[in-house]
Amino acid sequence: MLLAGLLGVSATGAARAAAHSLTLSVNLAVLSNIAHHVLYKCRARAHPSHLGRFGPFYLTALACLLCNLDPLRHVLLDSGYGGPALAMYRPHCRSPSTWACLSATGWLVTIVATYAGLACLLAGVLWSAGVVGKVRALWRRGQRARPTPDGGAPGASPA
Repeated sequence: MLLAGLLGVSATGAARAAAHSLTLSVNLAVLSNIAHHVLYKCRARAHPSHLGRFGPFYLTALACLLCNLDPLRHVLLDSGYGGPALAMYRPHCRSPSTWACLSATGWLVTIVATYAGLACLLAGVLWSAGVVGKVRALWRRGQRARPTPDGGAPGASPA
């Protein structure tokens, strides 16, 4: 679809439906594989609480659902399901801004769910990788290695 728009070629309804279906399929495959990998890593985590152990997986699984709501909405509309209830834009809106013409479904699914899903994905993957603890350890190591105001080494007594 994007390539067709860049080349100035108009897309047919069938091509649009195929692109929406392919987008949903690829998104589901990639995001569910990320969630599965995070689950695999969570099983090896040693944490006293269930949420502390499997929290990263729950966030990435939620991201998989939220990020696929808009492509699913497109596929349902292409298949003739949902009708005006799933429309992204309000009918007969004449605003020059596409943001102003978004329907409630457009805001909820396209904006809120997609961006919340991306935030959940980022948080889940970073949590799974232990990035916060690694950055904290690196910061502490850097603070210990920082020279003192008098120019001496940290922890050394002045001469």
